[in-house]
Amino acid sequence: MKARTFDRFRRYLALAAVLGLAAGAAQAQPLQKIDTARPVPSEIIIAEDNLKGVKAMSVEVVVGGISDIPESSYRSEIESRLKAAGISVLPPTKNPRTYPVLKLVVRATFIRAQNNTLLGSFADCQLRFEQLIPTTVSSRTMYVMGITWMNSDWTWGPSIGIVSKLRESYRGLTDTFVKDYKTVNAR
Repeated sequence: MKARTFDRFRRYLALAAVLGLAAGAAQAQPLQKIDTARPVPSEIIIAEDNLKGVKAMSVEVVVGGISDIPESSYRSEIESRLKAAGISVLPPTKNPRTYPVLKLVVRATFIRAQNNTLLGSFADCQLRFEQLIPTTVSSRTMYVMGITWMNSDWTWGPSIGIVSKLRESYRGLTDTFVKDYKTVNAR
């Protein structure tokens, strides 16, 4: 299974698990009917419009793969860019997690030849805005975590330069987020 297909499959499994837990938490009643509402396009909030009216968020950086990636400096730089745009930055918490959250997810790996010779590094990064979306399950208000804005980039090259290339990538992603934020909040 390809990596992207596997990631997508894992997300579907996670969503199914969350929905299953939410249904189970609502007094373990089986779902009788699946809601198939069909809102008109003007009732659906998409892309950067999800950022309208947001005044504060936390920032989280998740790094997988190469351990030389400076997680804390990436987070502080993203926080500085948000503050410069007039966005309040909330302190991150783990349990319960602070929402909304702007999350940078970085995955990096070494590229090796068949004889194990190091050829370079590959990294991809996603910047995503996660919000809690209220929903009703058996007359109880529950929350679904939704990724309501996302952008991504990837880079590869000599291992010695991967950290600086990643920095360029996430700076570009953060600048796009700030631009989208300013655009919808200027209206």
